[in-house]
Amino acid sequence: MNVLRWSAALCLWMILGCGRPLPPPTEHPYLQTLLDTNQPVLLDCWASWCGPCRQLAPVIDQLAAEYRGRAVVAKLDVDEHPDVARHLGVSAIPALLLFQDGQLVRRLIGVQPKSTLETALDELLAKKS
Repeated sequence: MNVLRWSAALCLWMILGCGRPLPPPTEHPYLQTLLDTNQPVLLDCWASWCGPCRQLAPVIDQLAAEYRGRAVVAKLDVDEHPDVARHLGVSAIPALLLFQDGQLVRRLIGVQPKSTLETALDELLAKKS
């Protein structure tokens, strides 16, 4: 029973964005390069040792192909770029960060269905129209 309570609390905590304010992403050089676009950006924060990250990888690759030219879909290995991950407040992976006009607008933690990510990207694309 304690496991269920802990899981429910953790899910709620992650859904609500972990209670942290969204950092200004353009302060970091890597992010300045990545976010120098007028397209929405989906950034997948992952690590090679993370099972859920490996499970999500094919979905991210599909989205990159399907949204090519309309949105930027990128990956960030948190082990190779811990300073960027720390700057973005990534404390759990996989973390999927959505940016619009260089600003972090949404944070999704854990494996997400492709449809959820498509909906999020489509909403950002609709705002640009």
